[in-house]
Amino acid sequence: MTPRNIEVDMSSQAIDARLREVAQLRKLGLSIAKAKPILPRESIASKTAIDLSKSAECETAPNRKCGDR
Repeated sequence: MTPRNIEVDMSSQAIDARLREVAQLRKLGLSIAKAKPILPRESIASKTAIDLSKSAECETAPNRKCGDR
């Protein structure tokens, strides 16, 4: 295998462009690290039904604050 001669553009404009790209990739990586996994559709549907039933309980119990379980 023959070694390739790869030239890297070291102009200030090229360096600035690479630094901007690295900053964007870092920001994306940090955002992905904070992200929560997406639940399967079935879990979302059942969770929504449970949340709706809890909110209905809050409306029917006037002496009870929402969030008090």
